[in-house]
Amino acid sequence: LRDINLAARHGMELKLANGIEEENEQAIIFKNKVPELAAELKENVCLYGGWIEEKKYHVTFHWRDTNPSLRPTMVHRAKQIIQKHGFQALNGHCTVEARPSIGWDKGRGVYNILERLHEVTWADNVRTIFIGDDETDEDAMRALAGLEITFRVGKPNIRTHASHRLP
Repeated sequence: LRDINLAARHGMELKLANGIEEENEQAIIFKNKVPELAAELKENVCLYGGWIEEKKYHVTFHWRDTNPSLRPTMVHRAKQIIQKHGFQALNGHCTVEARPSIGWDKGRGVYNILERLHEVTWADNVRTIFIGDDETDEDAMRALAGLEITFRVGKPNIRTHASHRLP
């Protein structure tokens, strides 16, 4: 895509329209810990229907298919393992996500991108649209509240900081 700046992995990776690619320096440390964390989670919490999604800086435990009577135990165990490895455990939609504990989220990622590309006065010069469908997207919606256009995709009963909703 020409003339488009892209962000991935909660803003920890940037691919700018000018061809520059960047990676959050703090997140690189956690990238090396992901395989070990994923292996321990697979061994300890996926015995009853759950599964692990291994990403570059994150690991996500999907518990939707876990035996309902064991879900609370497996979720608790997953959070303990995640924290033991130095990651932050966050609840998502039928998931527990292991995020690098560097004080970074999608909200901070959005601000980083906008300030990097448009300086601190970005809100006076550019319009931003953010669309999300997960609890982790709420960080960006909260950060952009009152400044930009945000959409939460999902059921109407989900609490959100978005300015608009999409089914």
